[in-house]
Amino acid sequence: MKQIVENITRRPVTIFCNSGKAYHLPPKYSGEFPSNEIKNNKMLDELVKKHVLVVKEAKLEKKSSRRKEKSE
Repeated sequence: MKQIVENITRRPVTIFCNSGKAYHLPPKYSGEFPSNEIKNNKMLDELVKKHVLVVKEAKLEKKSSRRKEKSE
C-alpha cells in the first residue's frame, strides 16, 4: 500500500526513508511512497508533529474490467 507525503511549508524538506534513500520535497509538493518506507520512521514522525509534513493514505483507483468494443 502506498502513502502520500506532503510538504506543507514554504521551505524544501529532505526526507530519509527506512531504506536509506533521501528524497527532497519542494514547498507545497507531495509524493507517493511505499508504506514500508514511511511507517516507524522517527524523523517523519517528528516532522508531522512539527506540522512540516502531512501523511495520507493513497486512494486506490479501480480499473474498469470492461473492454471497449470498436463499432464498425
